[in-house]
Amino acid sequence: WMQWRIENSGWKNEKEWVLNLMRSDNPYLAAAAISSAQKIAGKEAEDVLCEIIGNNDVRANVRAEAIYAITEDARPEVLLALVNVLDVNTPCHSEEDNLYMYESYPFYEHPAVRLMSETMENWYAEKDKSITLGSEVEKRLRELTKKDFGKDGRAWRKWIERHVK
Repeated sequence: WMQWRIENSGWKNEKEWVLNLMRSDNPYLAAAAISSAQKIAGKEAEDVLCEIIGNNDVRANVRAEAIYAITEDARPEVLLALVNVLDVNTPCHSEEDNLYMYESYPFYEHPAVRLMSETMENWYAEKDKSITLGSEVEKRLRELTKKDFGKDGRAWRKWIERHVK
């Protein structure tokens, strides 16, 4: 299937295809591509992740997926791209991120889907607004570096420039 898809899409190979899907206007395709991009495209995926993380026109849930995709062996410029959005207070998720919340979803009326939708609606209303791109960046930087400079972008930059090669 993959070979057929690549041949019929105009991309040279699977890597080029995934790197371009990461930039898709369809947030579901973009998020799916982001989650597997580094396995397929390696370090080239990092450049696209940086582009996505810093782009205010990309939906927040896709930017969050890019934040989560950064790995421990990331280059300094990738970590610095995270630092650049440390103070962004945009919520990471919204109800529109989930297909099953829409009446057009094929199983919208299924009792399990309705229950999940109601649970998620309450979650978004009560909790999810506090999970922002900036808070997730701060958490991810702590995980990747084993350091904690909080929201202090200057301290993060200084440490990254001195210690990450």
